[in-house]
Amino acid sequence: MLIAFLVLLAIVVGIVFFSGWHEGKECHKIDCTSRTAILSAFGPELDLLVETTTVSKVVTINGRTFTLGVLEGKNVVLTKTGISMVNAAMSTMAAISNFEINAILVSGIAGGINNTLHIGDVTVAERWASYHEAYYAREINSTFPQPFPIPGVYDPAPDIDATQNFGMFYPQGTYLSDSQGTADAETLTTWMYCDPALLAVAQSIVGLVPLEQSGINIFTNLTANLTYPPRLVVGGNGVAGTVFVDNAAFRNYTGLVWNPNALDMESSAVAHVATVNHIPFLVFRSLSDLAGGGPGENEIGIFLGIAAHNAAEALLTFLQAWN
Repeated sequence: MLIAFLVLLAIVVGIVFFSGWHEGKECHKIDCTSRTAILSAFGPELDLLVETTTVSKVVTINGRTFTLGVLEGKNVVLTKTGISMVNAAMSTMAAISNFEINAILVSGIAGGINNTLHIGDVTVAERWASYHEAYYAREINSTFPQPFPIPGVYDPAPDIDATQNFGMFYPQGTYLSDSQGTADAETLTTWMYCDPALLAVAQSIVGLVPLEQSGINIFTNLTANLTYPPRLVVGGNGVAGTVFVDNAAFRNYTGLVWNPNALDMESSAVAHVATVNHIPFLVFRSLSDLAGGGPGENEIGIFLGIAAHNAAEALLTFLQAWN
């Protein structure tokens, strides 16, 4: 009887010890509370969200400020990624490495490509592509019809017409590794998909977001007004790349090949990191300009404030509805 009791006691102690050891091993990050990461490229995009957060802690990692707290009842960590694909990837990975991240949300501005959308509209795309992954072809013949023939050796992006070129530019696929699969295995892809459950929540708030139709022109400090009442649009494509686009011809080309609602400089980098790490993500982008499609100069200076505010409002409404 005593032996049986001692064996049972040893088992219980072992379970308790192992559980504590296991928890200690797993909880080696700066903060182990399960949180949603909220990312924006720069200040005006993130300011409203930080101001609305009940802040519990502020941490600096590699020159980036990470704000921890509660936003609309959800445990969150907010940070500015910095502009560009590389900065976005670095900041996303820093969040994942240092905090327990259950989902990643992006809020910010974008250039509009879909001609049925207007400045101030908020788009939540179903999938994202890194549309500047490319092969720059050599010029073989300077005469019409094709001075830049299709390269003999390159990896065309799947699921789009990769034979469509813009001069020497041919769209190339993106290689995704799998952190839970075979080591060093990669999959050639074009699209990285947002989480369907998060998309469904976004769809449920269409028509419920208090979107603004006027704001401050950052150049003149005067009030700017939108021509159309803004709306939230869920679904469709988004693309991101390494350059700011303000060119009508390239805008038209992008629309032809990828058919996106919007383009920006960070979202597909976030999508790439989230996908590889098997973390659900969703992106809220409000149109600040038409990427060169407007009749005059680029509109971002006029409508940046309205667009940043509308993206943030859509994300806040999403958090309220998300259980």
